Amino acid sequence: MVIVVTTPAVASIRDAAKTAAMARALGTTVAGVIVTHRNSPPRGLSGMFISLILHSVPERSKPLRSSVDT
Repeated sequence: MVIVVTTPAVASIRDAAKTAAMARALGTTVAGVIVTHRNSPPRGLSGMFISLILHSVPERSKPLRSSVDT
């Protein structure tokens, strides 16, 4: 089972769709897709991947910091 991760760039989505198709061709289940740098996934994306869009990850201007950082 795989989870495909992509950015919203057209070229990235196209490559991620190819990766999902290849995984299926090899008999691997595509559990879903995660889109980074977006508050919500682009419309129509689930149809392109024939998979569930699991989540979108918004872009952050500053990196997250851990409470254990020194």
